[in-house]
This record gives sequence, structure tokens and C-alpha cells, in this order.
Amino acid sequence: MTTLMHPALRQHVGPPSVRTGRYLAGGMLTGFAGILLAVAIVNLVDTRRTAARTRELRAELASQTRDLVLARTLANDFARVAFPRWAADHPDRTCPDTVAELASYVGEGVEVDPWGLPFQTGCTRGGLLWARSAGPDRTHGTTDDIGSDR
Repeated sequence: MTTLMHPALRQHVGPPSVRTGRYLAGGMLTGFAGILLAVAIVNLVDTRRTAARTRELRAELASQTRDLVLARTLANDFARVAFPRWAADHPDRTCPDTVAELASYVGEGVEVDPWGLPFQTGCTRGGLLWARSAGPDRTHGTTDDIGSDR
């Protein structure tokens, strides 16, 4: 202990007592334990933050998956369920003008996709109906469009 002191102080201070040595050793151990405790707390907080973010991402993925499945199901329902019924009720027409004409055969409020945009519909030259959602990017004609013809 005296070797760590300034030379001018060494002459006035004797060697530490056993009791002082124990206090110093205990203080160093307590300080080391405090550092270990702080590291453990930081790791615990990081682990909990990571777990919370993982739960958020899983919920977001589940929501996105539900939206995709719903859009695909509605597009197929328009083409395979609603259109044949509509065609039977309208023998004088080949294709409905709007998706709203088909919606009553599928259910209320289904004219829009999960992203809030109306489905696009049209008929092929062979007389079959196609229905398409703009998809998650909310832009028709892009690669993420979801439709009965895809």
C-alpha cells in the first residue's frame, strides 16, 4: 500500500493495519461484484428488449400473412364463386362493370382489399372473370399484386 503513495506522504503514514487491509480488499471485491452486477443487468435488459421486439415482429408477420391470405381468398371468391352467380343472374351481360356488382355474392364490405383499395376486375376473352388486389405496396400492376389469375 505504501508503494502506491506519493513519496512525501510515505514518511507520515505507516503500513495499513490488518483491519484496513480487509476493508480495502472488501471494497475491491464489492466494486468488482458491482461491475458484474451491472453487466448482468445490462444483459438482462437487452434480452428482454430483444424478446419484446421478437414478439412485435411475429405479430406483424402474422398480420401481414392474414392480409395476404384474405386478399387471395377474396380475389378467388370473386372469380370462382361470385362471377358464376352473377352471370346466372345477368344472362344478357358478359362481364360486370365494377367489383361492387360482385360483392353482394361474396359478402358486405368486400369491395376493398385488406389495404383499403378496391379490387380490380375484368373478363378474359374466354369469358372468365379475374380479380386482383394491389397488394401491400398499394399500387396496381406491380409484382406484389394478388389475384385470382396469379
